[in-house]
Amino acid sequence: KLGEKVEDVTADDIGAFLVEDAGQEARKAVRDFRDDFSTLLKQTKIERLVVLIDDLDRCLPPAVIEILEAIKLFLFVPHTTFVIGADERLVRYAVRRRFPELPGEVSQVANEYLEKLIQYPVQIPVLDTAEMETYINLLFASAADLPEGEYEKVRQQVINGPPESLLDVRLNAGIAQEILDEVPEELKLQLAMAQRIAPVLSSGLKGNPRQCKRFLNTLVMRTEMGKSRKLYLK
Repeated sequence: KLGEKVEDVTADDIGAFLVEDAGQEARKAVRDFRDDFSTLLKQTKIERLVVLIDDLDRCLPPAVIEILEAIKLFLFVPHTTFVIGADERLVRYAVRRRFPELPGEVSQVANEYLEKLIQYPVQIPVLDTAEMETYINLLFASAADLPEGEYEKVRQQVINGPPESLLDVRLNAGIAQEILDEVPEELKLQLAMAQRIAPVLSSGLKGNPRQCKRFLNTLVMRTEMGKSRKLYLK
């Protein structure tokens, strides 16, 4: 105003003001977005929105952080849940790559970041011998030439087995014989083989389903290659 003393303003002061103003605008935009999204959910009458994010660890480290930061926008929106499937070790690595300047040990920085983001961590245990045999037999049954609907009977047998049999094999040659109208000969051989190799895979592959499936794919391929030379696995 006229007659009032005007203090000297430097270029640095102007730059700091603009940066602060931009930060305020960004925070306001985030709040507005959350409010708009919350209102949208209420209008759609969705009781709970569940977003599943699988294989996050397969992304490059910068992409992992971008996705996690995007999730933060929704953390305070009511009735919104995110389920993230990932190898925690690789996510920790991405966090440390993103914030190398933060003090503290690598694990400490990553743990603190994830603890603020993940409310309910769930560690999936490795497969034991019985679970490994059941898993292998399911894979063989899914690839077998079964009549329509027969594999679903097998799958339901595994899913709906009694709770007290949780630590037992839920699918083997005997069980398959009981629930299927007819068990193909090739599947019988595969189920018998699964009983022999399950203990080895459970310990050798540390109960990892992905590595187990990869091993079985290689085994089936080599078995078929052997058949072309009249070599058969006993």
